[in-house]
Amino acid sequence: MIKVNENVSLLEIKKVLSKGSNFKIRTKDDFNKSLQHIMQLISDAYMLYINKSFSTSLFLAITVIEEIGKIHMGLFIDASTPPKNDPLRNHVSKQKIASNYTISLGSRLHTAIGEKRVEELLELAYAGKFMELRNSALYCDCKDDNFVIPADSISKTLSKEMLLFAIESFDDNLVGYTDYSMELSNQTDSIFAELSKD
Repeated sequence: MIKVNENVSLLEIKKVLSKGSNFKIRTKDDFNKSLQHIMQLISDAYMLYINKSFSTSLFLAITVIEEIGKIHMGLFIDASTPPKNDPLRNHVSKQKIASNYTISLGSRLHTAIGEKRVEELLELAYAGKFMELRNSALYCDCKDDNFVIPADSISKTLSKEMLLFAIESFDDNLVGYTDYSMELSNQTDSIFAELSKD
């Protein structure tokens, strides 16, 4: 049984909805275009993974998660009075929203990476640690007097887990609103199945 705080994502959603945003999905066409964008990011992340560019694949997987959070909120947000500090421009906020507890309720992700790992990834998202992973996946750094590049910090396994997590988030948050989302779900299901075998 997953032991994470079920309310973190809901509280973040409530906070964002109460503030409003400049970002608003106004039409079915806009929504479908946003899904096409996410599908491109997932496909690119998968191609990078296949070509052993694990850190860049992870960076795109986290970008997918952020876009999912933003697009999902864009369906419901009040755009009439945009706030000074738009919450949908906050990476951590979008990561928390897209990492909603319901991701852990299905069996597919548990089977692919293990129930404990699903719990750990949710905890990382809720603690704002996806930002550290995102930065480690993109930038060189000096840690404990050692020079490190993204390839030193991001493993194949972590890259795979994050892409699987992102696909599950897409399926859980955005699939079902339009017929096009269902079509794309078939594609992401295929990628998920292939990744799970690796």
